[in-house]
Amino acid sequence: MAQSSILKDKEGDVLQIDKFTGALATENQWQALLEEGLLFTASHVATGINNSSDLAVLIKVGATPIHLGFRVEGTGETEIRVRETVLVSGDGTAVPVFNRNRVAANTPSVTVFVTPTITDEGTVLLDEILAQSGARETRDGFEFILAANTNYSIVLDNISGGSEDLAIVLDWFEDTSLV
Repeated sequence: MAQSSILKDKEGDVLQIDKFTGALATENQWQALLEEGLLFTASHVATGINNSSDLAVLIKVGATPIHLGFRVEGTGETEIRVRETVLVSGDGTAVPVFNRNRVAANTPSVTVFVTPTITDEGTVLLDEILAQSGARETRDGFEFILAANTNYSIVLDNISGGSEDLAIVLDWFEDTSLV
C-alpha cells in the first residue's frame, strides 16, 4: 500500500497539489492575496484634461506599510511623478476603495483622493514620461513599498500640447511583515 505525504510550508500551511497533473500548485503573490481578501484597488478616469493641467492623486497610507502597484493610461503625452511626504491643506475628492475579493470583509487603512490641495510636494521618487504615438497608451509595472503614516502623490501632467484623457489604477496590499 502506497503511503501519502502531507507537505507544509514554513508557516505550517498545507501545500496544494494540482489534481490533474500531480504537480505542486503555485500562484503568484497577487493572486494569493486576492483570494485571501487582502488585495485592494482604486481607480479614476479624468477626461478633457487641458495642456499643462494635471490629474493629481493623493494616497494616505495608514498604520501599516503597503505594497503598491499602479498603471496609468493616457491619450496624449503625459509626465508621471510620484512623490513622498506630500503635505496638503485639503484632501480633495475621495476615490472609492474596493476589496478586489468581493466576498471578503477586510477593509484597508489607506484612503485615496483626487484633486488634493498640495502645499508641499515632498520628495520625487519617480519622474517619467508616458509617450504617445497616435493611440491610447498604457504604462504598467510601477511598484513601490510605501511607508506607514505617510502621504504620497501621483501626479499625471498633460504635456501633449492639447486636451487628453487620463486614467490611473492603483492595486495594493497592506504588508504587516514590514511593521
